[in-house]
Amino acid sequence: MSSETTLVRKPQPHLLPPERPASSSSAASSDRSRYHTALNNHAREALRQLQIGETPNLHDARGMQLLDQQQDGSEVQEVNLRHGFTAQLSAEELRELNTNFYMYYGEKRHETGGVPKEKVKEKTVQEWRMKDRLKTISAILPLCLNIGVDPPGTYKTHPQARMECWIEPAGPVPGQNHMAAIVKQLQTQYEQLSMRTRYKVLPDPTADEIKKFTTTIRRNARDERVLFHYNGHGVPEPTAGGEMWFFNKNYTQYIPVSMSELQNWLGAPSILVYDCNNAGRLLKNFDVAAEKHIETAEEQRKQDPNVQVPNFGECIQLAACDEDERLPTNPCLPGDLFTSCLTTPIEMAVRFYVLQTPLRKDISLDDCAKIPGRSQERRTPLGELNWIFTAITDTIAWNTLPRPLFKRLFRQDLMVAALFRNFLLAQRVMRAHRCQPLSYPEIPPTHDHPLWASWDLAVEGVLSQLPALQDADEKQIEQIYNHSDFFKDQLTAFEVYLDHGAREEKEPEQLPIVLQVLLSQVHRLRALVLLSRFLDLGPWAVKLALGIGIFPYVLKLLQSQAQDLKAPLVFIWARVLAVDPSCQQDLIKDNGYQYFSSILNPATGLPVSSVSDHRAMGAFIIAMFCRNFKQGQQASHSAELVEACLSYISFEVVDNPVLRQWACLCLSTMWKDYAEAKWAAIKHNGHISMCELVSDPVPEVRASMLYAMSTFIGTTDLTPEIMAIEEEVAMRLLTASKDSCVIVRKELTVFFSVWTRRHMNRIIVAAVEQLYEEIYEQLLQIQQEVEDNETSEQDAVSNGQLRGSKSEVVLAGSSSTATTGTRDSPSHSFERGAARSMSGTTFGGESFAYDDHLSVDSRQLVKRVAKQSLASETPYMAVWLHILILALDADIQVSRNAATIVHAVILAVLAEPALSHFAEDMIDVYSEFTADLELPELPKPTVIPKPQTPAPITPAASDAPKGDGYLSIGMRRTASVAATLANLAFGLPSATDGPTSPPKTVAKLNGSNRQSTTAKSFGDLTKVVEDNAHIANYRRVKFPYPKWWKASQEKIEIKIPLKSDFFDYALEYYKEHQMKHVEEDEPGSKIYNERLWRRNRNEKILEETQNQKEVAGTSRWDQHSGYFNNGFQPSVMTFHQYENHIVIADDYDTIRVWDWERQKPLNRFSNGNAIGSRINEMRLINEDDEALLMIASSDGSIKIFQDYESRQTTSLLTAFNSTTRPEAHSMDFSLSMDWLQTRGEILTAGDSKSIRVWSAHTELLSNEIRTLSSTRVTSITSDQVQGNLICAGFEDGAVRVYDQREHRLKATVRSWREHNSPILNLHMQRGGIRELVSCSQNGTVKLWDALSDTSIHTVRATQQTAVSFSVHEHAPVFAVGTSKHKIRVFNTDGETLSTFEPLETVRPQQKRTNPIAAVAFHPHRMMLAASSREDNFVSLYTCQGLKSLK
Repeated sequence: MSSETTLVRKPQPHLLPPERPASSSSAASSDRSRYHTALNNHAREALRQLQIGETPNLHDARGMQLLDQQQDGSEVQEVNLRHGFTAQLSAEELRELNTNFYMYYGEKRHETGGVPKEKVKEKTVQEWRMKDRLKTISAILPLCLNIGVDPPGTYKTHPQARMECWIEPAGPVPGQNHMAAIVKQLQTQYEQLSMRTRYKVLPDPTADEIKKFTTTIRRNARDERVLFHYNGHGVPEPTAGGEMWFFNKNYTQYIPVSMSELQNWLGAPSILVYDCNNAGRLLKNFDVAAEKHIETAEEQRKQDPNVQVPNFGECIQLAACDEDERLPTNPCLPGDLFTSCLTTPIEMAVRFYVLQTPLRKDISLDDCAKIPGRSQERRTPLGELNWIFTAITDTIAWNTLPRPLFKRLFRQDLMVAALFRNFLLAQRVMRAHRCQPLSYPEIPPTHDHPLWASWDLAVEGVLSQLPALQDADEKQIEQIYNHSDFFKDQLTAFEVYLDHGAREEKEPEQLPIVLQVLLSQVHRLRALVLLSRFLDLGPWAVKLALGIGIFPYVLKLLQSQAQDLKAPLVFIWARVLAVDPSCQQDLIKDNGYQYFSSILNPATGLPVSSVSDHRAMGAFIIAMFCRNFKQGQQASHSAELVEACLSYISFEVVDNPVLRQWACLCLSTMWKDYAEAKWAAIKHNGHISMCELVSDPVPEVRASMLYAMSTFIGTTDLTPEIMAIEEEVAMRLLTASKDSCVIVRKELTVFFSVWTRRHMNRIIVAAVEQLYEEIYEQLLQIQQEVEDNETSEQDAVSNGQLRGSKSEVVLAGSSSTATTGTRDSPSHSFERGAARSMSGTTFGGESFAYDDHLSVDSRQLVKRVAKQSLASETPYMAVWLHILILALDADIQVSRNAATIVHAVILAVLAEPALSHFAEDMIDVYSEFTADLELPELPKPTVIPKPQTPAPITPAASDAPKGDGYLSIGMRRTASVAATLANLAFGLPSATDGPTSPPKTVAKLNGSNRQSTTAKSFGDLTKVVEDNAHIANYRRVKFPYPKWWKASQEKIEIKIPLKSDFFDYALEYYKEHQMKHVEEDEPGSKIYNERLWRRNRNEKILEETQNQKEVAGTSRWDQHSGYFNNGFQPSVMTFHQYENHIVIADDYDTIRVWDWERQKPLNRFSNGNAIGSRINEMRLINEDDEALLMIASSDGSIKIFQDYESRQTTSLLTAFNSTTRPEAHSMDFSLSMDWLQTRGEILTAGDSKSIRVWSAHTELLSNEIRTLSSTRVTSITSDQVQGNLICAGFEDGAVRVYDQREHRLKATVRSWREHNSPILNLHMQRGGIRELVSCSQNGTVKLWDALSDTSIHTVRATQQTAVSFSVHEHAPVFAVGTSKHKIRVFNTDGETLSTFEPLETVRPQQKRTNPIAAVAFHPHRMMLAASSREDNFVSLYTCQGLKSLK
């Protein structure tokens, strides 16, 4: 949850690799930002530093000329700056400021709008769990050895392999015969693989015994798996038809059993092991027999659909060799080599190693079975070998097999996993003896995998110590065993992978080994730390770890009391629960959740430096444990846990915003629909403490608090105590409607929807009374106009100047008032419509009767209705008004959410029969206004006959006046239904509108009875808003919706409460990188190189323009360098400091971006203004890197766009309303704005009596300075270095200077009143000597110094009216555009440098007299852009003195 700021330093080539910053600039890598260290120093410091440039230059990279260097470079002298700035900063501080670059609005919340990524389907998340886990509960082991009798057709060598289960049949067996010993040994070997399986060994079985025991085992096993191990060393080879041989009762004949018969007896699922010559015949004929069973089953199902057929596709088969292959006969090997590999892998592997290593003479084959220790004890030599063997074979299978096959063979059944693990050894051993084992499912050859070399090394390490160990055992002395470094080396390899190979999401080979290392206390901590780093790579890594089987291990470790394991375990569990929330159910087992709730205890210590980060993870885990999980809420509920979470939410106490955020979200999941947890929080005043976070400096924390309070409302009965609490909560949260962060306001609309649903009846009362109050105010306004017009009529008649009816006078008076532009007066039709709306309405036992003219009784009744308010000055009225304000929001999602609430409330009003008398007009207008929002159509009230569905309104059909109705006229009040709906209708264009289609809502207004929208601006010299006919023909371009916005969204369902997706958005934090360096920090990466190139380019531009500044103050500025047709009337223009971009806005809401050097258009898009409003100011922010475009409009909105120069990727980044005062929606409102890059602050001012300072760090209103003026602010500027001084020009000609460091009521430090006309523009230079220059409409220009009581210089720039003014940021020049088509350029000494007309050089025959529309200097280059009214061309001029420099 970082601030929006990235502190970027210029690169120092000799420095060490840069440290990763907590956030990145602009759109480079915003979703990798880390907000957990944000705002630790009062939310004003940058987090970390990214060093990507060269050594500091002697001028500021943002264009502030700080030092002046002599040409010989021998001496550096300071420049005397205005306003005392020279003494404010030392040279070291200036150099430090020069080195730092601050980037804003590059966080994930801006890129995503708080919208989570698309949720992964549950099946893909849950696929690591083995839902069809099976057990091999029974095994039948037929041994057809017939010792002493060789079967026919066999060929034996002398000597030959004779041992069966490591027993020599011809050798002595004490106390029993050979067959019994072999049978017992085979069962013992299998029990080493699985003790829970029931074994039945059949020595030399008959065919009848096979049938009997297989059918019995299948009947007892039911649907579980059974094992069938066939040893056919004493019977003939299987036939080509897949028949295996057994004996008759008298052992005089060999009886064949077909594979089809065996399938009938054995059923499925099963495991079949074939250890005999030509075993491949049995495996391949198994499928043939299975197909015949399927054909038979299909015929049986035709007669009986309920017939169940075993699925033989689930059967697993292992064959010792392929068809036409014979088993090895090497006398050094056992006769049942395949069985030995499957059941005694360690002894067989060691023997194989000894046979393959003839140089070792000190180890005999008999010693292979004498390795000391037990296989279950990992600290013994034999146990360690078994442990290493398990890790290696698992790893080979993991890296070789497809994931589904690996899980089926190595994770579904312990017996199957053991057999296939050992089958990999059989592949290696038997292939060395020209025998190829087979399996079904088929697995690829693994005999040459590189990890077998590591196994050989481990075996060598044990055998090298074996003589000493045996000797010590004989002498009964202690011998120290040197353990293998296998696991240590593999962990090192895994660490190397994490350091260098994990970026391409390449799966690590060592992951199964890491799983095995968790079993060791010696390497467990290191393994957990490395596993944490791996899981930090993202959800793909978590799924990979879960798929390998890591979950049971980390679940079991929760029972450990080791303190050093807590930090990595918390980290691992946070990542696991973020990817798979279903693991919450596993925490119930053995009270695993208590491991994390104890971490939240403030008294619990953690052996890590970042304790707060790990407590935040603990809060996240408890939140996920309780989320939508009643058992989790009940299990974790305790007053201590609630109190602990409440102790972490205070900004003054906890400086980690992630901990504050997840403490809020943890409480939200604990008390959602759970009254006991809510009462526990209420007892500790938790709701009060939570509401205090409304001013938290981190937006994510504020949004989390609102999410928590949305879940706090409800559940318990609405008693007076609960009602008082919920009212208090609502009132405390109202200030969040002024939050400039989108995700905060969006969560506020969700809270309001919950609160409205909870208190719907009272909200209905507030809504209706608010409507009555508007009607009352409008009726009084109309009556006053009627009385004024009657007076005027009488005067006119008495003077013989007027003839006509009284009603004509009323209409004429209303019309004339409307066209003056002084106020938004409704027409006379509103009188009739409003009166008819209340006609027949009963209030207090009296009815309102409609009449063309208001009677005294009617006025008194309406007055009583308005004054007998039940909801006035109550939380319900306040909430309702704030909902209406949010419906006017500049962000489309916030406004849509609020409109949904308004829609739902109106539906509830319509459901009340007593309130339906005035609803008909409201429904008609509301349905029309909300058409572009894709909201459902409102139904007609049941008490009124439902009219025919009207045809869609078209521009042609809209010539007829709209029926008089309550909402058909816009209201002056901001918080009104009419204003709300008007904004919704006149706002953003539809997502489906073409790039040049006119707005639908504009077409609806054309020809209607609505008043003309006109305004005055600086003596009517420039028209702010054209008449309706002109607006109707306005060709609106496409609006660049946010990247997260889906234009194809379905129509919204009008249902409250609204659903919040903030929790899903917040938990994505634990799916993202926390430890890994981001790309832009890595030298040589693409982003790093691009940023380095931009820095070098910027420095080059600054160096080139440094010497031009002195020449610019003495040279002519009328050298024409180009022009282009903008396509529409330019009104506001601004240059990029370094890119060849000029951004131009028209009188309404269209922005066009040009490459001024190539005179080529780059992009065009709409700002989405409300109708009647216009673009007032534009600023480019983050210009040192990837710039964003900030636009201020007269509707009070501030919008920021990214990729503004690209047609394909331009998108709205964030938006908010800088004012909610009524003046923002009047036609002559103008919003002044300035941007402070170094402080990250937006300054806004207008008709309100204050200057608002919005922090880009916190996205809050950080300061509100009283202007102490009765007139509005017309221009605002500020000190761009420290940002403490704010200068404002006023409509009365005053210029004032404010200091942010002072109290807002005492911030005025200087006030000048030398201008005698409104201030046209005011600007303080970034560079040079920091001149403060103002220009008034009468053409007077004055230069100021904050240290002086009067102006330091006055220039009479023109005798005409000045209509445009611009000051160069660094050169001592300024330009004035006049009302007579002239542009005059002066230096700061008052000398006239040039006077010319735009386009005069290009088309001198076209003499013009129209006013200049806009002039703008380039911040660094000696370039001036200009345009005039009624002309779409933009002309570019340069300073002629630059030729001398060249």
